[in-house]
Amino acid sequence: MQKVEHADFEEVDALPESQRGAGGYGSTGGHEVLAVPAEAGADHRTEV
Repeated sequence: MQKVEHADFEEVDALPESQRGAGGYGSTGGHEVLAVPAEAGADHRTEV
């Protein structure tokens, strides 16, 4: 047996603004390059 969710929908006249703007397409971000702390010996490479 598996639980089946039953959603209750509410009709609205307009949706709130979003970070995507009026176009509604594209990325909302989350693809930043994060700085990774250097570890001791991180510059040492070993070929396999």
